[in-house]
Amino acid sequence: MQLLKSIVRLLCTGSHRSTVPTGFVPLTEIRSALVFTDPAEQGCEEAVRAARKFFEDKGIDVSFISAADRDIRRSADLFVSLCGRKSVSERYAAAACTARFKVGRHQIDRQLYDVTVTDGSSQPASGPIEAFRAIAGILNSVK
Repeated sequence: MQLLKSIVRLLCTGSHRSTVPTGFVPLTEIRSALVFTDPAEQGCEEAVRAARKFFEDKGIDVSFISAADRDIRRSADLFVSLCGRKSVSERYAAAACTARFKVGRHQIDRQLYDVTVTDGSSQPASGPIEAFRAIAGILNSVK
């Protein structure tokens, strides 16, 4: 069933792609955030707790999704992917999300993300918590 879901998502990525222009958006203009996670990745739970605290402290509504969710097409002002490995589900969720600002741990085809966080060698940042800390620093610096 997971394979079929991945195939359908891959085929639908183009037709469900958001047409909302993206770019750097300051936290003061963000009202909602959508965080895509990989629950199987070590450190994911800690990253989810850190993300929840960060966004709630800023008064931003935050939702979490993963590849296992039935419907990953969601709307938000900010899309953050904490996945360390590329997947069809991440690609679909990032492309379909109507977020005005998109951040990830690696670039997906067609330059889906406005910002990517790597460890300096074009590889994804070490783990989801390290990636989120770097992303939080970037989000705090956007004015």
